[in-house]
Amino acid sequence: MTDKAELQEIVDELHGSRWHLDKKVPIALIVTMVAQTLAVGIWVGTLSTRVSNLEEKAVKALDVGERVIRVEQNVLHNRRSLERVEALLDRNYPK
Repeated sequence: MTDKAELQEIVDELHGSRWHLDKKVPIALIVTMVAQTLAVGIWVGTLSTRVSNLEEKAVKALDVGERVIRVEQNVLHNRRSLERVEALLDRNYPK
C-alpha cells in the first residue's frame, strides 16, 4: 500500500506542476488578454515600419549632405574664378 501512496503522491505533484486553466477564470479575462496581445503585435508591426521609414530617410539625408558639400565647393570655385575675371577686367579696363 505504501507504493500506491507514493505513486499517488508523484501523480499529484505532476498534476500540480503542469499548467492548466481553471474553470473559474472568466472568459472576459481570456478575451482581454488575447486582445491585448494582438494590439501589442500590431503596435510592434507599425513601429517596425516607422523605424524602416526613418532609416531610409536618414540614408537619403546623408546623400543630400554630400550633395550640399559638393555644391558649396562649386560655389567657392565659381567665386574664385569670378574674382580672377574681375581682377583681369580691372587691370585691362581701369575705371
